Amino acid sequence: MLQSNFVELSQELMSQVRELPILKSFSEEEFQGALKLSTINRYDAGEYIIDEGNRDTLLYLLLSGSVRIVKDNREVTLIKRRGDIFGEMAAAGGAPRSASAYAVSETVCIATDVAALEKLAGKDKLVFSCMLYRIFSEILVERLKITTDDLVRARKEIEKLKKQLTGDNEINESGDELNASL
Repeated sequence: MLQSNFVELSQELMSQVRELPILKSFSEEEFQGALKLSTINRYDAGEYIIDEGNRDTLLYLLLSGSVRIVKDNREVTLIKRRGDIFGEMAAAGGAPRSASAYAVSETVCIATDVAALEKLAGKDKLVFSCMLYRIFSEILVERLKITTDDLVRARKEIEKLKKQLTGDNEINESGDELNASL
């Protein structure tokens, strides 16, 4: 991983970062304050960004590349849209990382240490905390919707499979097997 701060960013990249939908609502002062809490991280293809089970409070915003999220050695999702956020669950809850993340291709992320919010005072702390939790809630609402849709599809598939199994192997009252067509 190669890490740099925002001072080293080109004006063009800084403009692109500023235009990300999740950051557009920040005032210029809030945006500059958020940058002070963040670094730019560059990862090579295959390099781990987050290791499942580790503890840290970093929140990641994808600038370029793609990131594979893996739980128990199974792919959960592929993050490839500029501006997508990952790592929010451990960052918000302080629990160990629930999944791993690694760069699929050369990847650049903004990494923000949400624990650094504790170092802020007064209005800055309140403003950044509110914005951060608004971002968390938007992400979690979107992911909950996806999870609910997946759950509904899975339940329908389970019901369909149960009907196929019971239809194929039903026993009538006399104990004879029924021949059901597939």
